[in-house]
Amino acid sequence: MELKKSLLLIVCLLVSLAGLAFIYFSISKISPSELKIGDVDSNLSGQAISVTGKITYVRTHSAGHVFLTLSDGDSEIEVPVFSSVMNQLKSDGITQYEFRKGKTLRVTGIVGEYKGQLQIVPRKASDVQFLNSLR
Repeated sequence: MELKKSLLLIVCLLVSLAGLAFIYFSISKISPSELKIGDVDSNLSGQAISVTGKITYVRTHSAGHVFLTLSDGDSEIEVPVFSSVMNQLKSDGITQYEFRKGKTLRVTGIVGEYKGQLQIVPRKASDVQFLNSLR
């Protein structure tokens, strides 16, 4: 009887580990939805998405943050690039001065709201992609 319990416990443990591994690898393969800026609304709060647009506004902060507004021609959305992401970008040779009006970006991040404004918050350097040349 004791052997059956031990065997059952081992089988349950192995099945649980296999399930966790499956979930981990499944999640890592999911890519965020590519949306038009106008399709982003508060119902998407907390979800990862991607948008593409031109920079229409840039403001830098003394703490190293860069605050952007992206537009697709019809709609706009705020994109705060916090200093932690900026530091990662700097290690790739991209500084705050690369963020200029008219540059086209694809931004992947988490939809949120700050002071009543929707925003997309990138979490790592690869979430910010310049689609036209940097210089």
